[in-house]
Amino acid sequence: MAGEIEKFDPSKLVDQVRERIRNTFAELIPEEEWKRLIQREVTFFLQAAVTRKNSYGRDYVERGAIGMLVDDELTAMLKEMIKKELEGPDWSAWFDGQKMHIGPQLKETLEAAAPAMFAQIISTVMRDLASNVR
Repeated sequence: MAGEIEKFDPSKLVDQVRERIRNTFAELIPEEEWKRLIQREVTFFLQAAVTRKNSYGRDYVERGAIGMLVDDELTAMLKEMIKKELEGPDWSAWFDGQKMHIGPQLKETLEAAAPAMFAQIISTVMRDLASNVR
């Protein structure tokens, strides 16, 4: 059928990877050892995460290669979405030649944070002032 999507079969991937590597290293490693090594690597690649033990015997989670690739892609996608949102008019400030303007979302956020920001600034100034008086 035209346009039908073929189901992913990891065993085919294992065979293809094994043959490609084997052709490079020829007959240096026995066939059964190749199968075991390649199967282990493909399995690890396809896992989201693996629990391992560190040198102190404690468990830690190590991301599989495919999990790291997905994380990288999602991180890039989310950074782009955040960048587009923050560059939009709701989060912008601009000067029109006579007056400063601020987007509604930025204004709301700054107004909500202003008391804490002001308190932090004043406390730093007062601390420095008291330190200089002593």
